[in-house]
Amino acid sequence: MDITVKEYLDDNGKASLDVKSEKTTKTFTVYKPEGGFPFYAVRIKGGGVIPKELSGQYTKLAWAKDALLHYLENMKMTSATERDIKAAKRPKPTKQRVPSK
Repeated sequence: MDITVKEYLDDNGKASLDVKSEKTTKTFTVYKPEGGFPFYAVRIKGGGVIPKELSGQYTKLAWAKDALLHYLENMKMTSATERDIKAAKRPKPTKQRVPSK
């Protein structure tokens, strides 16, 4: 299973992570919310409901990353991802020529 982690500084100069797995079509982001509190949270890029295992706040970026990686390693592949893989394996229909009269 392939999990890609990309660390970067957001627009406010705070450390953030983007995490992508082959098991899901979503990209998870670990970020530091506005408001001045020293906590990190997890969200899904493009919106979506965070799984209850990942909801809450983390005091260290590394702890949020570890929780997210553990969740992704143990999750089942989503049905959307399975569908996309099957669709990619299907042969594409070829265009048939219509004989001219």
